[in-house]
Amino acid sequence: MKRLAALLTLLFSLLFVNAVGTQEPFEKMYELLNRGYYNSAIQINGPALIRTFPNHSEAHYLFAYALYFANHPLESREELNLATQLKPDSDPRFYHLDGLIAATEGNEEVALTMLRAAFDGAKTYKYAMDWGRIAWESGSYEEALEAYENAAQTQSGHKEPWPKLNRGRILSYLGRHVEAIQAFHDSIKLLEKNDLGNQRSLLAYVEAYFRLGLTHEILGNISEANAYYQSAHSGDPMYEPALEAINRLNSKSTQP
Repeated sequence: MKRLAALLTLLFSLLFVNAVGTQEPFEKMYELLNRGYYNSAIQINGPALIRTFPNHSEAHYLFAYALYFANHPLESREELNLATQLKPDSDPRFYHLDGLIAATEGNEEVALTMLRAAFDGAKTYKYAMDWGRIAWESGSYEEALEAYENAAQTQSGHKEPWPKLNRGRILSYLGRHVEAIQAFHDSIKLLEKNDLGNQRSLLAYVEAYFRLGLTHEILGNISEANAYYQSAHSGDPMYEPALEAINRLNSKSTQP
């Protein structure tokens, strides 16, 4: 998650450094964020950037960003407030960080409002996924479903399985099993269509089949459940939940 967020920040940065005409200090900060070196960013480069550019909102935003991901939400809030004062015009990046900080502060309503605004302003996969995650964690399930559906409609969402998979998990929890089954199948179709070639994709593939098994077991479709558990086990023989489910069904079938 942190690497994706840093990459997004780096993209926005390219426009800014051209505008201010002073690239080197900002480029060093962007590089640290892009590589996930948040502690280094807050100890040396962030404070130096603020001293050099005390009246630039971008400097305060980048320092706030690094502080948040280095687990300093209070200090991050202070820097973000300064960035916002220096740049009163709406900026989806500011809304996004504001929402993340608000979530750590326990203010779910503000967090969801800001994260929704961030997505509405930028229409990016990352912002929609963070919006969905915070909504899910706060128990706002319908809003989480909306956020993940929005994520699925983005360019990255046309390839990534996670929006559909997360929708399936929530729908299953809500007892909407038919919709959940469709969501899990949709995530598998995306994985089969787009070979992303990474470990996270394999995890999504295995989990989608496993959760299809769980859902069918709940519905009493034992043969279908076993078939999906077997598919999950074939995808990753070390995936314990699938193996436990297979053993559980086998145990039931041998009972008198």
